[in-house]
Amino acid sequence: MRTSDALWTRFMRTKHVAVTEHLTTAPASQTSSAVWKRMLRVRDFVEEHSQTLIKNGSASFWYDNWIGSGPLGKHRLHVPSPNLCLRDVLHDNIWHLDQVSLSSEEMLRIHHSQRLGFNLPSKCPYCESTDTLAHWFVECSLATQVWGKLEQLLDIRAPSHHDIILKLQGWWSNISGKSAMAKLSHIVPLFVCWELWKARNRAIFDATTPSATHVVRQILRLIHLVALAHPLSLACMDDDWLLKRGVVPFLKKAKSMQVLSLAWASPPASYVKLNIDGSSSGILETLAGGGIIRDQHGHVLSAFSSFYGFRTNMQAEAMALLEGLHLCISLGMQYIKVELDSLVLLNVINGERRCPWRIDEVIARARVALRQVSFELTHCYKETNAAADSLAKRAVSSGDSKVFDALSLPILTTGLCKLDSRQYPYIRYVRV
Repeated sequence: MRTSDALWTRFMRTKHVAVTEHLTTAPASQTSSAVWKRMLRVRDFVEEHSQTLIKNGSASFWYDNWIGSGPLGKHRLHVPSPNLCLRDVLHDNIWHLDQVSLSSEEMLRIHHSQRLGFNLPSKCPYCESTDTLAHWFVECSLATQVWGKLEQLLDIRAPSHHDIILKLQGWWSNISGKSAMAKLSHIVPLFVCWELWKARNRAIFDATTPSATHVVRQILRLIHLVALAHPLSLACMDDDWLLKRGVVPFLKKAKSMQVLSLAWASPPASYVKLNIDGSSSGILETLAGGGIIRDQHGHVLSAFSSFYGFRTNMQAEAMALLEGLHLCISLGMQYIKVELDSLVLLNVINGERRCPWRIDEVIARARVALRQVSFELTHCYKETNAAADSLAKRAVSSGDSKVFDALSLPILTTGLCKLDSRQYPYIRYVRV
């Protein structure tokens, strides 16, 4: 009777099924024939064990079991458009469901039947709202409680937002500086998002709903692990408050700042001092070197400013050292005190550090030159190496190489040399 158009089936539908009804919902009446009554007695059993195959789309959208889990209109009190067929909502393999009003349960039934080619939004396992990123990380009742507990625990005054980006920015801009509290305000929001996401997955896939207290406890555990791997420093009184509340297991004592007064030291009698340095452009990575030779009174004997092109910083420092030694030897100087601010290069020359292959040849030639003179090789801070640094920067900016005497020295270098000869102090801050 569903698909046949024979005379008998047309007669039975016309006699027993009203125009506004479907074959599966038509009731029995006093005038019903015995055949129709027998058919109604087995109708529910047949419908329960039958499934409609979609072919030309003539199946009823509401009353035929085309999704495999029962007719869509079975539990509806009112069915809109009862004569609606599948071909009315399916055109060229594209579904047009805007003409029917479906509940979320009905949409899920269609989706699970794998008859439609789209995914439906899932629901939040805590509050039945649409499960979006903004909802889960900020708006959900669980997220609201977790953020609130941590803001109260850490005394963070972050404004309330319905956008996760604005929420994170509120935390990150709340406290600045290098205190432990400032560092926590930057990393805790990441832990919150991670633990909220884990709680969502447990609720969806494991059917467990972790409480806000449990999530906060997990976040504090992550903070403890980070504090153990990278201990936070006690930088202010607010940091001590974190320790008292048990947010962090311990705080290491912050290093204090020591102020050093530095000045260029003149060489011993009969010695000359060679200061060398390298410099880079920072844009094209072109490098240069500079060096200056002075006597025990701080008088300039000679200087050089050389452009080396595309090199590494270590190459520039090593080439400046070699050029400075050759300049001293060419001027007949036998007692040389060499100062450089590259501790790595100093250790390479002294054999305390493996020589990089790029400067292996330059270092070998520098050692040959050092064996020809009596020398002292020492490290200095960059503040007291300002004159050599100015010559290296001159070569970087000009792109040429030049040797100077006391009269042709650049004005900036001349001024720095005068300050050095008068023991003008430089200030350096050192953590101890």
